[in-house]
Amino acid sequence: MRKSSGVTILELILALVVLGILAVMTGVVYRNYVTKAKIAEGIALVNELKIHEELHFASRPGNSYESVNKTDYYDQFANKDIVDARANKYFKEFAVKTSGDGYIAEAYYEYGGSKGVTVSLTASADGAYTITTKSNE
Repeated sequence: MRKSSGVTILELILALVVLGILAVMTGVVYRNYVTKAKIAEGIALVNELKIHEELHFASRPGNSYESVNKTDYYDQFANKDIVDARANKYFKEFAVKTSGDGYIAEAYYEYGGSKGVTVSLTASADGAYTITTKSNE
């Protein structure tokens, strides 16, 4: 009887299939981590917007929130940028819309047409707020 010291074609194909499955799983896991990092930047931006809105509410007569739609806040009373999204890697646009006695702060990151991430912070008059995320990646 001859003793074989090589690898059969079946063993080679099986090893390649296992490596292919691991490569696909790694790509999916990596994409999820990247999306979570993008969302973390968006959450940080809407939290900055929340701080600005609460300061604006407390320091202005009539206690009102401010609506904006741009890439940075400029506070005319302090003569400095309060929230600046231009240095962000992903979220460079945001909007704040007043809503009854509260407000909705949103940060946007869009690319490739319909793909992107939106992070929203909804604040109510009683001080409670919720953060929601929507991803089309």
